[in-house]
Parts: sequence; C-alpha cells; structure tokens
Amino acid sequence: PNLPAKFNSERHNLTLGAQWELDLWGRVRASKRAARASAMGQAADFAGARHSLAGQVSKAWMLSIESHQQLRLARSTVTTYKTTVERIRARYKQGVGSSLDFRLAEASLAAAKANVAERIASASQATRQLEILLGKIPLNQIQVPDKLPKMPSTIPVGIPADILSRRPDIVSAEQGLKAAGANVREAKANLYPNISLTGNTGTSTSELNKLVSGDSFVWNIGANILQPIFQGGRLRQNVIIQKANLKSAESNFRSVVISALGEVENALDTEVQLLIMDKSLEDANEQSKAAANIAQERYDQGLENIITLLEARRRAIEAESRWWSIRRRLLDNRINLHLALGGGFKITDNQILNY
Repeated sequence: PNLPAKFNSERHNLTLGAQWELDLWGRVRASKRAARASAMGQAADFAGARHSLAGQVSKAWMLSIESHQQLRLARSTVTTYKTTVERIRARYKQGVGSSLDFRLAEASLAAAKANVAERIASASQATRQLEILLGKIPLNQIQVPDKLPKMPSTIPVGIPADILSRRPDIVSAEQGLKAAGANVREAKANLYPNISLTGNTGTSTSELNKLVSGDSFVWNIGANILQPIFQGGRLRQNVIIQKANLKSAESNFRSVVISALGEVENALDTEVQLLIMDKSLEDANEQSKAAANIAQERYDQGLENIITLLEARRRAIEAESRWWSIRRRLLDNRINLHLALGGGFKITDNQILNY
C-alpha cells in the first residue's frame, strides 16, 4: 500500500519521572553505613580465611619437613643397629659375648625397622595433607627441604596492644558492631514519615523534528507524608530487634578482642617454654651422642655390656627425635603468634589490611 507523504495527525509524547527522598531523619544515611560496614566485614572475613589457610599451609609445610627428618633419622638408626648386630655376631663367633647380646641387638634392630615403616606412613600423610592444602592431587610427590628453616628473630619487648586492631576477626567484629548500630538508627528513622520530592519532565509535539527541541521541565514538589499508623507496632518491634542485635554485636566484639589477647599471651608464653626445651634437648642430643660413642668403644673393648650400649643408643635417638619435634613446634608457635597478631610485630604501610 502507498503511504501518505504526510500524516494528517501525529503526536509524540516523552515523559521522564524521578523521585528523591529527603533524608530528614537519617534513614538513608544509616542504611548506607550499615551496608558499607557489612561489606567491609565480609571483606575482613575473607581476609581472615586467607590468613588461616596460609597458616595451615605453613604448618603443614613444617610438619612435612620434620616428618622426613624423622624418617631419615629412623633409617639411620636401622643402619646403626645393623652395624651393631654385625659386630656382636662377629664377637659371638669368636667366643666373645653371649647369645643374649645378639638377641637384644636383633630385637633393637627389628624395633628400628618397625619405626621406619611408621615414619614412612607419617611422612606420606604429612606430604599429602600439604598437597591437599595447596590444591594439588595428593600423590605424595611434592618435594620439601631437608631441614627446617632457622628460627626468625626474637620477639621484641612491648608489643603495642593496638596492633591487634588489624586482625581480620577483630575488624569483622568491629564492622559488625558498626552495622548493628546503623541498623538501629535506620529502624528508629523508619518510625518517622518519609518525605519525597517528585519531578516530572515532559515534551509534547505534533511533529517528529520538534520531539527534542522543546525544553520543558516541571517540578512537582510534594510531601508524601506516610504516617506509620498501621505499621507502628511492626516498626517499633523492629527497633527492639535491632537493639538486641546491637547488644549481641557488642558482646561478640568484646569476646573476639578478649580471645585475641588470650591467643597472643598463650603464644608468647609457649615460645618461652619451647625455647627452654629447645636448648635443653639440643644439649641432651649432643651429650647422648657422645655417650653412645663412648659406650660403643667400651663395649668393643669388653668394658661395657650390651644393655648399656643399646640404652645409650636409644637415648641418643630419642633426644635427636624430640629435638626435631621441638624445633618444628617452635616454628608452628611462631605462626600462631603471627596469626594472633594479625601480622608481624610492627604495623607498616604494606601490612595494613585494606578492606
């Protein structure tokens, strides 16, 4: 069909509307503050989970290293006992020594072999746990260093208490407290009427080329007074609920801070005791090795019995094994202290968490 060159009647309408609420009672401000505090709290929770995972990975790494050290010690013990058994066998064939010596040495060798199997299982389990935490398939293939790292620098005296303010859980609890306070203010503001401004802008033309040429902006300023008559009971009840939530948030914040202080104190006290144990076991390790060597020489000379020799060997092995365990526990405790403080011993620009 043929279209007419010009429409006889044509009209275009364009209307835009907008509404702004006058925040006379602070309801909108409180709502925004609550939302922002909640978002920052969630960011802090994420940072806390990240820190916790880093601590778990670090501890698993240390445990894997120590487990392999214990395994090497167990295998070395088997080698030592094999040598002892061969010496006793040779002495027994020469008519020196007794079958009791030989059987006691064989029993110690068998126990050492069993310990190797146990250490293999422990090392494999520790390595697989590390691989799981790293998001790898637990195939017991990850390689770890042969020795535990050296202990970091000593703890400085007089760590400021406000250093705990960077802990993610404290940040989260603090933001939760702020959000709860803002929610109370918002609930109270809801008891008052909402006042809004409504604006309408419109154009009307009979020709297309005049659609956007008109510049007409008409404001309707009106007070939409919504008296909360029928919702008064519900709104007042919401205020009570939000106040209860605020008290709960205050209690939670207090509990988190106290718990954080306890974790720091425990870690500091534990380090002192572990350092004492570390020094004592280091001395015990050196003395036990020296005693075992002396016992071996005296046994070879016929001046000592097999029981003394085997006991000296057992003590030397036990002292070294315990020493490795204490050194790993020292590193674990330093990780605990790092987590308890929310970082190192000083707050620097690159250590401040941005939530």
